[in-house]
Amino acid sequence: MQNSLSERLERAIREAWSSQDPNLQVEIAAREDGKLEITIISSIFEGQDSFERESRLWTVLRPFSPSDLIRLTYSLLLTPAEAKAFYPERGHD
Repeated sequence: MQNSLSERLERAIREAWSSQDPNLQVEIAAREDGKLEITIISSIFEGQDSFERESRLWTVLRPFSPSDLIRLTYSLLLTPAEAKAFYPERGHD
């Protein structure tokens, strides 16, 4: 059985960044239309602007095919402090 795109994306992100941030959080949610929304919370984004964060993500996504990537709607790339402000109910550390 083939892994779903969301599983493959999460695995690629974790393989690329878990050694730099053992507290890395990756959430990939499927919308009703089948498109995927990615939320990543990681200290590796500290001190980076949105362009630097997106560039870092694209280095991980580069091996995926255009037919896979077309299914991505957006990515929310947050530091733990930003996530705490954005999602106060989650209680991020």
